[in-house]
Amino acid sequence: NVFISGLLASSETRPAAIRGATGLNKKEFTARYKIPYRTWQNWELGIAPCPEYILLLLDRAVQADFGE
Repeated sequence: NVFISGLLASSETRPAAIRGATGLNKKEFTARYKIPYRTWQNWELGIAPCPEYILLLLDRAVQADFGE
């Protein structure tokens, strides 16, 4: 399950794993979930930590939107 693997990934790779489960590029993903592009980029690159609650909410949203 891609969503479980997204949860198990390190905090630096989790944003990329969650987005990767959607098949969307950064621009599409950030537009869909109303996240500033630069913020998302910083989270994916590990420049800034993504808050845990955001990762949990996004994982649930992605699972609802793209899960089987």
